Amino acid sequence: MFGSVILDVAIGLMLVFALLSLIASAAREGMEVWLKTRSKFLERGISQLLVEPALVSALYTHPLVAALYHGSYERAKKSRSLPSYIPSPNFALALLDLTVRGRDVTAQTDAGASATVLSVASLRENVARLQNPIVQRVVLCAVDQSGGDLSQALAIIEKWFDSSMERISGCYKRSTTRLLLAIGFFVAILANVDTIRFARRMYHDPVERQAAVVMAGAIVKNQAATPMVSVQESGVLPIGWPDAEWPAHWFTRIVGWLMSAFAVSLGAPFWFDLLNRIVMIRSTLKPYLKSPERASIGGQEHKTAVALPAPATAPAATVPASTIFEPHAWASGHSQGGIL
Repeated sequence: MFGSVILDVAIGLMLVFALLSLIASAAREGMEVWLKTRSKFLERGISQLLVEPALVSALYTHPLVAALYHGSYERAKKSRSLPSYIPSPNFALALLDLTVRGRDVTAQTDAGASATVLSVASLRENVARLQNPIVQRVVLCAVDQSGGDLSQALAIIEKWFDSSMERISGCYKRSTTRLLLAIGFFVAILANVDTIRFARRMYHDPVERQAAVVMAGAIVKNQAATPMVSVQESGVLPIGWPDAEWPAHWFTRIVGWLMSAFAVSLGAPFWFDLLNRIVMIRSTLKPYLKSPERASIGGQEHKTAVALPAPATAPAATVPASTIFEPHAWASGHSQGGIL
């Protein structure tokens, strides 16, 4: 019984954390629309790769990259409308094209048979046109390792770009986590979601526990949001400011809010996945929590006899263990029987 209560309290906490994480994630995406932090992190990563601002500008103005945003590079940078994603083949091919044909993409280039062919030989011959020692060294390494195959040289540049983008992606995730932590703390205060208070209330109130379990089951089964709305409107879950406890126990309140904020920073997918697993575990363990006590005799498991009330005119009788029916009992008593 004690384990069942703890499991139900955990389900209630995970349910609230998942719902708060959805709110925080929506707020984060709304801020992203205005701040455009993804495009800023991408431009910062490319600037660290190419080092020189003029070469960064030449890459962004190359047709293979400029097609990903509207207007000029300077205007898109000021309006925060630069692309938030650049495919690695576009980056690699644009960089090698700048190596062979120069940075100025508006300059007249030869066409036809006299046009410079983009090849491993032309890369080594024209690499000095980059005027950037660091990037020149990268291109030369790609040429040397390509074995004379241009596609291999492109693949090496793509891997160089992807490895840097993994690092930039990690920086962006850490920034998002910090922002979600701040949003989660604000939402926790606004909704008065104190983890300590919530767990205590859920532990001592079976009605709130049952409401949380029902709501969690509805979410896991992909049912409509009507159960969530009805439970929330009825005020069953301890969310909001219905009491006048503030400023009493202010220290534990702040600690509880911080715990809620940390939980929100883990993200909605984490909590919904964990909630699904715990609900499945609870549905599996529930029949065993309700079954009669079992005793182990001689290394074998035996069901203890259960005394059932007899009619008023007859003395109490003990029902043999062999006649007790339980869910999941074998119908024929051996391993090849069917389940009732």
